[in-house]
Amino acid sequence: MESVLIRIYLILAIIILAFVLLRKFIKTPPNVISLLLKKTGLFFLIFTVVLLAVSGRLNWVVPLIGVLFAFSLRMLPWAARFMPQLHRLWFAFRQNKYQSSSRASGKKSGTITIAEAYEILGLDSTASKQQIIMSHRLLIQKLHPDRGGSDYLAAQINQAKEVLLKNK
Repeated sequence: MESVLIRIYLILAIIILAFVLLRKFIKTPPNVISLLLKKTGLFFLIFTVVLLAVSGRLNWVVPLIGVLFAFSLRMLPWAARFMPQLHRLWFAFRQNKYQSSSRASGKKSGTITIAEAYEILGLDSTASKQQIIMSHRLLIQKLHPDRGGSDYLAAQINQAKEVLLKNK
């Protein structure tokens, strides 16, 4: 009878602990979760190796490493056939990443003129600061990348606002 009660209490304690940990997990930012998972994985790997070493069951790890090494050597010629394609894909990915980050930050090869800035925002040269800000806000709401617009258009709109507000 006592062992049944102990098991029930243990199960309830595990459920409560899981609930508390789940609530904390949901509120934690993704970068903290990623770091925590990496540390936890490393801890369990080290713990497993130490436990296997202490119990005398570590002897299968060395042959496993040897099999994985031999397998990777056998697969190297096959993987080398795809290296040019992988290199091109990687280069295209990196180039696209740098272009999109420079567009998103508003950097481009040339700056726009005041007349172009008025044209982008759809204003005339007599527009006030408030009109510039309002026009920028309406355009960026429609053309923001998060709402289906492009990084390039959002950068152009932001740059037009900056140019016009500097000259007012």
